Amino acid sequence: MPLNLERLQHWISRGLIDPSRPITMRELYATRCVHGVHDGVKLLGDGKEHWATPGVQITVSKASGEAIRAVEKLGGTLIARYENRLTLVR
Repeated sequence: MPLNLERLQHWISRGLIDPSRPITMRELYATRCVHGVHDGVKLLGDGKEHWATPGVQITVSKASGEAIRAVEKLGGTLIARYENRLTLVR
């Protein structure tokens, strides 16, 4: 499931996701930022110019180079880890 930085920033700005806590795929799924997670979440750099959340820790299955650079530029970290649908529901 692709997820653009712009959408994630929108969810954070609306207060649906707390950036002071690690943002996991479970959190993304529970807040309906992503739907139908089958093979994980790939964070993409679309909308990187809107990314304004410093120091955030994000765990997704994959990430594009643009997304990694945008998150790390503001002191954040990206962790790539595979999870399946069952681990997201628990």
